[in-house]
Amino acid sequence: MIASTLSLAFRYPALHRVQWCSREVLENLQWRRFKRLLHFANANSPYYRHHFAEAGMTPETIKDRTDLDRIPITTREDLRNPDRLICHGYRAEDLHCSFTTGSTGRRTRAYFDDRAWVLAKHLLKMRARLTTGVSPTDRIALLQESETAKNRSEWRERLFRLRSFSIDQPMATLLTALRDFAPTVLYGFPSHLGRLANAVDGEMRLSRVYTSGELLPREERRAIETAFGAPVLDVYGCTEVKEIAWQCLERDGYHINSDWLLVEVLDDKSARGREGPILVTALYNHAMPIIRYRLGDTGTLLDEPCACGRGFPLMRPTGGRTVDYFEIPDGSRVSPYAMTHAMEQVSGIRQFQIIQTSPNQVTVRTVVDGDQGSAVDHQIRSQLGSVLPNVAIEVSHVDSIDSVSSAKFHIVVSEVGRS
Repeated sequence: MIASTLSLAFRYPALHRVQWCSREVLENLQWRRFKRLLHFANANSPYYRHHFAEAGMTPETIKDRTDLDRIPITTREDLRNPDRLICHGYRAEDLHCSFTTGSTGRRTRAYFDDRAWVLAKHLLKMRARLTTGVSPTDRIALLQESETAKNRSEWRERLFRLRSFSIDQPMATLLTALRDFAPTVLYGFPSHLGRLANAVDGEMRLSRVYTSGELLPREERRAIETAFGAPVLDVYGCTEVKEIAWQCLERDGYHINSDWLLVEVLDDKSARGREGPILVTALYNHAMPIIRYRLGDTGTLLDEPCACGRGFPLMRPTGGRTVDYFEIPDGSRVSPYAMTHAMEQVSGIRQFQIIQTSPNQVTVRTVVDGDQGSAVDHQIRSQLGSVLPNVAIEVSHVDSIDSVSSAKFHIVVSEVGRS
């Protein structure tokens, strides 16, 4: 791991410079890496070898981008059994793992080899932050789910001058901690930063605010910028492949990290189109290739170049990733991330959805594995009860949980206050 980190760190200047290459140079680089990944996955991943054969294709049949639709789509359901995707020569216990229920309530795991982890988890993010004005002297506050915030690293805090703070603590407690740290940059979820903006009353002035994890409404962006006196730059990504695209200071769209990711947009008929479901391929992960992965979000690919001069193509997410907070009887607001983390501790669930029907009543819809009903019910009430005190928790077992409209599925829904 240390050798991989140092090797990639020394290559960072080239990683930084490549964003200024022409669109043509970047597309050629991307396609070479994509073809290499196809050949590697076909030779080393039992899942993709079978996946490709079923579709009647081999890597040799993919001549150019017009052939992309011949490659089958990878779904979240495929990632429920990640061991099938891990390539020969790698063992899950030796790899870096990212775990999430995502927005559909279906648990997925993605595994990364050392080089992929350093690149996706650190260097691509660092490139986007440095190129949008963050400096080594900035103090960065990461507003995260409580469990993530607990995993603090003192060496990382000292080296990168950043600190994690839980979004699940009372706002007054968080404000006190932030005042002590005196950040110049904030990074968090739009909905939570919107609440923080209402609480700071203009007393916290920053140089940059970065948002991610949810759609960023125009009104919320404006409120956050006004409260902190800083531009808001949104980031688009997912747990399975990390950071996909990001806004520069022009904010005309989101720059795709196209040197290491291939992003497609489908229309409703699964043919390549202008706007529709987003597919992403990570070009760097040889331990567990993720090829043409359907995220569950919708978006648009933009043809126009950015005024900043970067060669990275632009996209714009258009649907998905709005969240609900629960207001409960003791007057506190519980974040959806606290609830999904609690549910991730429950074994035997294939999918779930949490619905608040009144301030003191919640229904949890579940799809369970096998005949584990009563055991699952007890676990759910125990885990959720710790984050939803004095709230009655009803558990309902169903055969499937599907979106009720064309809008993106919501894993946490509050019906309180809605007409």
